[in-house]
Amino acid sequence: MLANPANVLYFQADGGYTRVTTENYHISKNLKTVVEEFNQDFFIRINRSFVVNKNHIMSFSKKNGGNIYLTNDLEISVSRTYRDLVFDLLNSSIEN
Repeated sequence: MLANPANVLYFQADGGYTRVTTENYHISKNLKTVVEEFNQDFFIRINRSFVVNKNHIMSFSKKNGGNIYLTNDLEISVSRTYRDLVFDLLNSSIEN
């Protein structure tokens, strides 16, 4: 494993590489391959370029198509493709 999943805020596609943040280094694999190496229970894809750690989501808003706010103050938009899945998952985790 490349990093402890609990310490990863999100993965971001960057051409043929993947940016892993908090540790902020590049991996010479595509986003799908990197995500498959990590525990899927921690992460959720929110758009074509971002897979975020669910434990680092501070809040979310459905306004203007939807946004996720992370613990590092980053705001990331949720794409139309993933919107229903993301908000269903986040709503169900709040209810439990």
